[in-house]
Amino acid sequence: MACRYVMFVFCLIALLPGCRKDKPAPPPTEADPPADSPEMLYPVTQNGQMGYIDRHGREVIGFRFHQAESFSEGLAAVESAGMWGFIDRRGQWVIEPDFVLVDRAGFADGLAGVLVEGKWGCLDQASRWVISPEYPRMIRFRQGRALMRKGDKYGYLDTTGQWAIQPRFSGGQWFSDGLAAVQVGGVREGRRIRGGKWGFVNLDGKMAIPSRFAWAGSFSEGIARVGLKDPTGEIVTQYINTSGNVLFTGQPWPGGAEFCQSRAMVTAPDGRVGFIDKTGQLVIDTKFLQGRSFSDGLAAVLTYTDTHPPQKKWGYIDHNGKIVIPPQFASATSFADGLATVRRNPADPPIVIDKSGKTVWPNTKADKE
Repeated sequence: MACRYVMFVFCLIALLPGCRKDKPAPPPTEADPPADSPEMLYPVTQNGQMGYIDRHGREVIGFRFHQAESFSEGLAAVESAGMWGFIDRRGQWVIEPDFVLVDRAGFADGLAGVLVEGKWGCLDQASRWVISPEYPRMIRFRQGRALMRKGDKYGYLDTTGQWAIQPRFSGGQWFSDGLAAVQVGGVREGRRIRGGKWGFVNLDGKMAIPSRFAWAGSFSEGIARVGLKDPTGEIVTQYINTSGNVLFTGQPWPGGAEFCQSRAMVTAPDGRVGFIDKTGQLVIDTKFLQGRSFSDGLAAVLTYTDTHPPQKKWGYIDHNGKIVIPPQFASATSFADGLATVRRNPADPPIVIDKSGKTVWPNTKADKE
């Protein structure tokens, strides 16, 4: 499972399809060189339009989209003239921009969610309907299962649109490491469920880890973060393996994230963040103001600079906590395939850097080649 420090909220947003009054962006021209290798393409902005560059900062797909997302399973979701579709690595439309909204995360398990007249369905990469648009919520697959609500209960669809796991849970999360956290029991109060217990089901819907937790996070790298009520009634954070065995407790850290590249971010009582390893040992001290999970061997952290007066800036650390790219940015994303997007100042346009901190976009050298 790709590691991302993101909290997903499974909610319905009422959206009505609009009418496209102007034509979508034109097809690629000779000015848009094809991607002749499977290396990653990175979405960037230029003069208010988006296109794609390679890891060297060379323009690969021209700047003609209003919005552009990362590639997934060979295609990327892009928006042109207010409508969404999917392009390939040459910039060619594979699924025409006929949709008011799509799942911007793109394809997973060969399918992508699209919205038609207020209902969600799924297309394959040949633009064929695999799951008809009849669901009120976005369909996003993970390990061949998609969380879906029917009435007041949650279950999981398979990639044909059939119920692989019947809707019988009060809540649920996406599958990872072959397991999904589900909530059993409780009383619904508006959008929230009061009470109930969390456990984990396998891909067949069988309860693999009994529902005994006050809350539960998703598995990542074989470990999940859960909350278990102790005899005094206090909820204690614990880390468990896929068999449900407790590996170590999460105290004294009131907050934390999932494991990514053998490191998990934790939050100390004073709000500072650091990182633990898979034995629960604090290997990077809780001395940073904010942080992001590790990706490509680096983690973005917010800390104070050595200047006078000190400033809050983002930089990057390695697995040992050593500063690799000094804190100098007003904002910073996690690295993906060797590149990250940063801003030196809040009002500055975003730039793209590599893992040495070198700017690869804008790349005047590449532009001149």
